[in-house]
Amino acid sequence: MEGFKIQYKGIERVINIRNPIIFMEGAAAVYNNIDKFKGKLVGLIDWGGKTINAAVFEDCKPIGETILTLDMGILVLEEKIRKAINQKLQRNMQSYQMRYLYNSDDTEERIIIEQVIAEHLQELRQKLILGNWDLKGLNLVGTGGGVLKLNDYLKQIFAVSYTHLRAHE
Repeated sequence: MEGFKIQYKGIERVINIRNPIIFMEGAAAVYNNIDKFKGKLVGLIDWGGKTINAAVFEDCKPIGETILTLDMGILVLEEKIRKAINQKLQRNMQSYQMRYLYNSDDTEERIIIEQVIAEHLQELRQKLILGNWDLKGLNLVGTGGGVLKLNDYLKQIFAVSYTHLRAHE
């Protein structure tokens, strides 16, 4: 394969890329914590807006048959919550109101929120198991903005060690 030709400070250069490896963005959390995860099984769940990327890492290397992309990100969950509240409470809640909903004091809203989150996380758990994950022996690591809102729920549903990391931690 011929490389990419570029001009830099008047000098022509050729850039060759050999054997590229492409990872999900959240994998940086594993690679930035190699000392912590070396010699261990780590289940990484990277919460994005629309999707969740997940993979099991063994000795800091992803196991191919465990890599998943699921349409279950935090915006998907929030849309489920919004629709459930609108249906069950006969409301017209809009997506722009969702960020305020997590701190709601309304008992009916709280019950619906808790129920929808629990169902969403149970569905995630089942998809991980179907995706060749054995959750019992894993150190689970969550990355991405969505995990911040769900940290306590994740600890309950998965009933294992669950840690939130940012790529730079």
